[in-house]
Amino acid sequence: MFDRRGGRKYLNDAERRAYFRAAQGDSEVARRAFCLTLYYTGCRISEALNLTADRVDLSQKCLVFETLKRRKRGEFRAVPVPESLGAELTGLRGEADSMMRVFHFSRPPPTAW
Repeated sequence: MFDRRGGRKYLNDAERRAYFRAAQGDSEVARRAFCLTLYYTGCRISEALNLTADRVDLSQKCLVFETLKRRKRGEFRAVPVPESLGAELTGLRGEADSMMRVFHFSRPPPTAW
């Protein structure tokens, strides 16, 4: 897929592998889990940042995202994830309120962007 000026919108295979290696090697748990969430699910940055503790469904091994692309509230999709990511996200959410966001940083640089 390309943007209106002909530039690629997505990473190629080599770039994806490099991103995955870099994410796995990150020593900060929250940043690693955030990057791996993007990697495994293909969700948008804003969708990952809006992920709440109650939407990490370990029994089904999936994350439930509110779909933002349709610009309509209340539409959700479940995306399967490896158990290892589920475990990292569970560690981040801890015993937090179920409506609390899993990731506690924002979109603008130098954080999620």
